[in-house]
Amino acid sequence: MNIIERRNKNILFFSNSLNSFEINDKTKRIIKELSKNKSENKILQDNEVTKGEILEINNLITEQNSIELPVEDRKEGHSNYLKRLSINISNSCNMKCKYCYAQFGYYGSEKSLMNIDIIKETLDNFYSSFDEIAIIQVFGGEPFLHYEGFKYICEYIESKYEKGEIKYKTLITTVTNGTVLSAKIIELIKKHNIIITISLDGPKEIHDCNRSFLNDTGTFERIIKNIKKLKVETGQPQQIEATYNQEHVKHNISIIKLIEYIKTQFEDVSIHIAPVSGNKNECFTLENRDSFVDSVDDIFNYNKKKKNKANYLILDSMLQLFQNPEKKTNFCDAGISLFSVSYTGYVYPCYMFIDEPGFALCNVQDSNFSRSFLLNKAKKYQEHNRQEGKSSCKSCPIVNVCDGCLGMNYFNTGHIYTPVTEDCSMKRKMVKSIIFNINEYA
Repeated sequence: MNIIERRNKNILFFSNSLNSFEINDKTKRIIKELSKNKSENKILQDNEVTKGEILEINNLITEQNSIELPVEDRKEGHSNYLKRLSINISNSCNMKCKYCYAQFGYYGSEKSLMNIDIIKETLDNFYSSFDEIAIIQVFGGEPFLHYEGFKYICEYIESKYEKGEIKYKTLITTVTNGTVLSAKIIELIKKHNIIITISLDGPKEIHDCNRSFLNDTGTFERIIKNIKKLKVETGQPQQIEATYNQEHVKHNISIIKLIEYIKTQFEDVSIHIAPVSGNKNECFTLENRDSFVDSVDDIFNYNKKKKNKANYLILDSMLQLFQNPEKKTNFCDAGISLFSVSYTGYVYPCYMFIDEPGFALCNVQDSNFSRSFLLNKAKKYQEHNRQEGKSSCKSCPIVNVCDGCLGMNYFNTGHIYTPVTEDCSMKRKMVKSIIFNINEYA
């Protein structure tokens, strides 16, 4: 139970039920005194309040604290369902983004493309181990540098579905830098309904500062041209992904300004904006994450004035949980319903850990590869990833609306289960602002 005080309003929020109520100053004062275990007689003596009012407040608190949220209905709880498989077909990239955690796309190892035989073994083994794979994310580096490998995956899934060997057709997605496009790639996207996410950091002066080709020339012009061509030819991309960094702050580009810029370029796209990760000494690292906190008010105002959703995914995902409350079981899917395969066939709990020492679970070429073998190797992720089990999370007021990322934890704190302090603070402030706005615009 928490009281959010803002703009002369008091909002009582119950993290257990995700319900919130606007209360007056007297009710706020009584609740605070009750939380200090003051006796009813003492509260009656010190405040202009009746026994009936205290009883009503106590009943509300008891009722809300007793609510048990339904556990999220996750298919991955079923024995043979895999939510997402990422296949890193290209350990190579034609760009060198300053903040790239994958060390310019080759993850600190050899620049290479995934052998078709390893792609086949990956698909054979995972489809033999799981009845349904909801999503296959073709990953890199830059995945379209390996057209033949990408095409093989698409045709393999199509063939398997047409033959009735899989009941559910796997959705194919990819994240691309948007610089590699040809007639045959466009045809591949159209034929197999590939869902595309393209990285674009905003206006040219910001984007080109951090996202350049290997020869240091900017990529903005080509990406814009390719996105427009893709839109006409395929209706893709479905999503634009931007990494918000200090360059945005220097140019006075807030989150809402960045969203407005992207929407003026491409109206019908979802927008995912993530705070940059990196060493605090790096020039691109954010000094603070105030822009993300401020974005909540900005987006609510934008949606109200424009009568059109901003399609800002980080906020929409949080709002979805308030609209359909449920108890989250895990704060990250890594090693539970998400796995990633490197170009050499090693299986990792997530693409963030590719080629990181100590994180490989097994190899798709292992003779005893199976679902039980894989899940046994990933046991520690299943055991320690529980939302209610983490001492730093279970007492947090936003535990039921918070997603985490083991990879971001690792690259920022050095430990997968140690959350990023700045990230926790940002999310708590964002959720408080969301709660206030939900009540404001109700």
